[in-house]
Amino acid sequence: MTDKQIAARFLISHFTVGKHVQHMLRKPGAANRTQAVSYTSFEGGEER
Repeated sequence: MTDKQIAARFLISHFTVGKHVQHMLRKPGAANRTQAVSYTSFEGGEER
């Protein structure tokens, strides 16, 4: 989903979505959403 699609679904700004995505990417050190999903799938999605 795009930031705009997510924002529309949750009735928030797409800028807010973008900030949350940045924070989620930073934690595993991912460059993009695909890497973040791969990392989470590989690591089992457990919080460290």
